Amino acid sequence: MVDLRTTYMGVEMKNPLIIGAGPTTHTPEICQKAAQAGWGGVVLKTNVADEVVDGSAGGPVWDFKVPHPFYKLLDRTGQRWQSRVIKTNPPRSRGGEKLGKIPQDWTFGSFFQTDPETGCIMTSIGLFFNGDDKYPYYVSKTKELVEGTDCKVIASIAALTEKGWEQQCRLINQSKADMVELNMGCWIIGAIHPQSGQFVKVGMGMYPEIVERWTRFCAERLEKPMGVKLPPHCPDPLASVQAAIRGGAKAVQYADAYPYFPPIPAIIIDPDTLQVGAMPGVPFTWGLYWGNETPYICGCMAHFRLNGVNIDLSGCGGVREPKAVLRLLMAGASSVQTCTVTCVEGVDVGTEWLDDITWWMEEHGYNSIGDIQGIVANRKKLTPDASRFVPADIPQIMGGPLPSVRVALDEKGCINCGWCKQCCLHLAITMQNGRPVIDQKQCEVCGMCVAVCPTQVLSIVPRNGGGS
Repeated sequence: MVDLRTTYMGVEMKNPLIIGAGPTTHTPEICQKAAQAGWGGVVLKTNVADEVVDGSAGGPVWDFKVPHPFYKLLDRTGQRWQSRVIKTNPPRSRGGEKLGKIPQDWTFGSFFQTDPETGCIMTSIGLFFNGDDKYPYYVSKTKELVEGTDCKVIASIAALTEKGWEQQCRLINQSKADMVELNMGCWIIGAIHPQSGQFVKVGMGMYPEIVERWTRFCAERLEKPMGVKLPPHCPDPLASVQAAIRGGAKAVQYADAYPYFPPIPAIIIDPDTLQVGAMPGVPFTWGLYWGNETPYICGCMAHFRLNGVNIDLSGCGGVREPKAVLRLLMAGASSVQTCTVTCVEGVDVGTEWLDDITWWMEEHGYNSIGDIQGIVANRKKLTPDASRFVPADIPQIMGGPLPSVRVALDEKGCINCGWCKQCCLHLAITMQNGRPVIDQKQCEVCGMCVAVCPTQVLSIVPRNGGGS
């Protein structure tokens, strides 16, 4: 029996799946449905102090006017996304070859309005709660409705000044929340600049001194386990994490990267092979993963662990299918938060994900979350393997040496589509009797044919290896 238990802020959770603050946690009733679907925790929408919205701390006065509808699904080109398959129930097969069969080519868009005077951008309706006594009711009612499911209720608060944070801590202590996140990650909340004292339109998590100050301030007042939500667009993400720890945080939630990306290299993790990186021997990768922030957040999780961060970490960003959960756990996360996918597929997706993750762990011989947590966050995995590289040389077609590897074809699975021939940059593939034939003396083993093969029957093997 696979043990999915983990911890967040030092509190034991039945599994690592958490719905992040957003539309699918904005009422106690939807949180109840999520709890019944098996989610380990729900983060409620952030409650902000009065000063955040009324301009009393020197920031803009927020205007919550939005059009209706205010959500759209866009495809990768920015056009309206259209479903191309009928969603079956269940949409993922327990014994399927791959987890996550629903198309992942959509991105989430919300209409927004920019205040012409302040430049403040507002997205969606009811973006935050606002500092009054309704928030303790919201938290406690949610806790009441999820009773018996062991789903943890995580409050979220934000403020700009001592008065505001004091207000928020008082409200949380009045509630029945299991734990609380200090929201220093949402850039739209802004911050009071530590030097100038002026309001700036960036997340306060950008500044380690602000992070440490308010974390310590709240730690001294809150009666609940406390963590800090930090943004990815920090000049030095590790410095902000360390500041949160010095302030007394029991956990850090590292949030979505888009449209900002951390200055830490991304890592791509293959859960099945534990291969890390874009290709063997190259653990890190650079590139724009539009709509899929997981590689960046994985890179940050591993970076924090390699630098001695040992508190609970919660990864969030681009989590759209079960293997993204596994990737973040393998990079060092203790739990994984997602929001957008629950808007698109519904909160019941949690049941499917838990089933898929359990099945995958059984198939791969893992007994607990602890068996996979941080499994790739070590120097050996994340140090480039120079032995896998070859010196830059002239191509063999120009008289250079034969590569030590070659492209091999498994003819049994070939569907004769000819894609490999079409994309071959070196004109080394021809079709003979409907089958691709590779001229090994012409092939430079660039890997493009392997990358595009729809049936994955092409592979790169040692030159003396088998295959045709």
